[in-house]
Amino acid sequence: MEEVKNKFITLKHHISRFPVDSDFELLSQILHLFTKPASAQIVLENLFVSIDPCQINRMKTHHSSHDTLFATNSIIPGYPITAHGVAEVVAADDPEFEKGDLVEGAIHWALYSVVKPGPTSPLNKLNTLGFPLINHLGTLINLDHPVII
Repeated sequence: MEEVKNKFITLKHHISRFPVDSDFELLSQILHLFTKPASAQIVLENLFVSIDPCQINRMKTHHSSHDTLFATNSIIPGYPITAHGVAEVVAADDPEFEKGDLVEGAIHWALYSVVKPGPTSPLNKLNTLGFPLINHLGTLINLDHPVII
């Protein structure tokens, strides 16, 4: 069973201002690149993740937008930050996805994500229509060379 050291970016603490480098931390943990039967989980290798302005409100303890949509819930310090991204399926216990599928949806600021698709965590197969993957998101960070601004 293959395992990797998954690196992810987390918020150290909630903020009340514009975030700075010292508000974030790069952590790692061992991740198994398989799914357990009946888990309905999908293991993704993240390719690109969007860093949107709305993330700033999610970094606060509470903001009125937190009550609007799941995607605007507060970010929990110490956990990977969730954002919209593009990824490749590594393993799946979901009949709609198979290894090698390109997908877009809610993933983490990490090298890999483990997700359970559903109404609060949508994941869709991606038809690139021949366009580069970066054309399917807004502002991007390449996860091979992360830079926190």
